[in-house]
Amino acid sequence: MWARTGVALATKALPAGPTRERWRKEFRADLQVLGRRQQATYTVGVLANAWALRSALGKGRPTIREKTMTTRTPLTCRLNLHHHWHIVSTEDGNRYRECIACHKLWDSWRRPGDWTPGF
Repeated sequence: MWARTGVALATKALPAGPTRERWRKEFRADLQVLGRRQQATYTVGVLANAWALRSALGKGRPTIREKTMTTRTPLTCRLNLHHHWHIVSTEDGNRYRECIACHKLWDSWRRPGDWTPGF
């Protein structure tokens, strides 16, 4: 009884709906095949990892890398009106300029925003 209550409490951290119900049923099914002592250990483990499971299910806060992957290129970069140029170094020590927002490389023969070919 106490193990089922612990599992129900742990699944409260999960997103509501079918996801929560599915995990609750799965945890309860695991409890059915365990002994009394193993149930205690299992319940403590489920309680300790409930927030990690929530994050793994995609309902947690996104990491910096995920934010960068999902952001769109700014309009000023797409129209080639304004870039945020920064100097970046390669592994072998060479340096180049790159826009932080859209990752466009600096053309050394042309100024940024210049629409005329470099002659």
